Amino acid sequence: MEGYQLKITIKGSSPPIWRRVIVPGKISFADLDDVIQCIFGWEHEHMYEFYFPKKKAYISMGDEFGEGIDADRACIDGWIGKGSKFEYTYDFGDNWEHKIEVEKLVPYEERYASVIKSAGPNMIEDCGGIWGFYDCIDEAEEFDPDAVNHQLKSMKFEKFEESMGFGVDDWEREKREEENFFRKLLYDTIDTTKIPPLEIPLKTVYESYKKENLITLAKLHGLKGYSKFNKKVLAEWLADKLLDTAYMRQMFKSISKEEMDHFEAAVEGSEFISEELVSESKFLCTYGAYNSLIGTIQIPQDVREQYQKICTPEFREEIEKEWQIVDYCDSAVYLYGVLPVRKLAEICQHYEEDITEDAIYALSDEWEGRLGEGRIQGELLMEEQFLEDELYQMAMENQGDVPYYIPEEREEFLGYGMEFCQDPDEHTESFLTYLEDRYSMEYEEALTAFYIIQSAIRANYEVPDLMEILDGILSGYDKGLKETKKIKEAEGQLKNLLNYTRVIRYRGHTRKEYLHMQGIGQGQKGKVIAFPGSKKIYPNDPCPCGSGKKYKKCCGKNKN
Repeated sequence: MEGYQLKITIKGSSPPIWRRVIVPGKISFADLDDVIQCIFGWEHEHMYEFYFPKKKAYISMGDEFGEGIDADRACIDGWIGKGSKFEYTYDFGDNWEHKIEVEKLVPYEERYASVIKSAGPNMIEDCGGIWGFYDCIDEAEEFDPDAVNHQLKSMKFEKFEESMGFGVDDWEREKREEENFFRKLLYDTIDTTKIPPLEIPLKTVYESYKKENLITLAKLHGLKGYSKFNKKVLAEWLADKLLDTAYMRQMFKSISKEEMDHFEAAVEGSEFISEELVSESKFLCTYGAYNSLIGTIQIPQDVREQYQKICTPEFREEIEKEWQIVDYCDSAVYLYGVLPVRKLAEICQHYEEDITEDAIYALSDEWEGRLGEGRIQGELLMEEQFLEDELYQMAMENQGDVPYYIPEEREEFLGYGMEFCQDPDEHTESFLTYLEDRYSMEYEEALTAFYIIQSAIRANYEVPDLMEILDGILSGYDKGLKETKKIKEAEGQLKNLLNYTRVIRYRGHTRKEYLHMQGIGQGQKGKVIAFPGSKKIYPNDPCPCGSGKKYKKCCGKNKN
């Protein structure tokens, strides 16, 4: 049976106070709480909760104490794995925060926990938190690993009955239900056309929403303590929390340039914006008043005032630098799929001297590992799809020692990440002409087909699979690929695209460039392993990049 090696650190401690402990699998989060209480000298006098930042999920002492998942009913298996990071907070008055990292999975047959290394003394209850602790640290008891391990050995845990618990699948089901929340919220609105510009506070906007939507909004922002309020008090409480300067500053730092552009346009007056764009933006739905009848969004007066206070020229310069880093990350994962962060910094410095490895990691920590279309895992930046089944290892093995394609011009490099695609050029424009002339496609239809095929090539699909995809696209145009002449024409066009499309397998190089580097004739092929995925990709299918959007709205969308 497997166990988990955890490193648990008291946040804010200096030098760090931490414990390295092995816990058995098949235990509940309530059991894990017992372990943490024991190894830090806590005395179970206060409430606690676990928090998973990437999932925005809370696991706590039960519904009577909060809105989280009941710790007695949640098994740690499934929620955590190697590299997982989550938090444990004890005593919401003193607010003791513990950072927990799963260092590795280990063979472990015991049903009790065991401390294998430590630093720092035991903690002190009710001393005023981390700052108060250092005022009385001389009173702290020395940590005794032998005594603690003896105590842990007496705390043997029964195997958790998963069938009786609340697992990550249940949480994900609830999360999927919440994903449509913002779209529903847009119909729960006030008529902003009668008060231009919007000279009302945010709480008035919230008062127009249904109470259940206000509760969901509070949950999505990780807020707690709202269940006791009636709707009017809840609206005011929620507005106060979300308008807090420190919190709103973090919200501004988390949004994209596109969201900021729409927000700033709305600050100047009503902004016409599609329902789809608003519903995909937590920021705009939180701080804007959307009129779904005419498609406009306005910004409440107190939100505008906070914006003026927070978005100083210095702050704007800071977030623009962050957007720039994200743009470089998007282009890097498009071209290479996966690469070391140190290599990303080196590539960035080819264009921008002030983008460092530390700056990338710092932004990753701030944004919980997600940088645009990329995700940082350890020392690697990768497309999120490569996290599944550790596909990044396969991708890196396939790439071998192929050099990275680094364009001379900054604009070309960033262009690949802007829309997560490669524009038609003098080598590939003929494919669009072929579809327009042979199948009477409109240009936009041909361009969508181009991006669908391009995405499949990028994932290492070969001509037979590409023919199947193209046949599906053309099935509504002159009966698809049914004649020998049409088949040969299509094969020729696809082979040309194969030669001139930049692919992950060759670290951003085209096949033609790769074969030239290897001194191989154009007709020869290197070893190519396709990434797992659907053979056919249609405009309404989920995008293979893992974004969760329809293909036509993501990698295959028309840039214009």
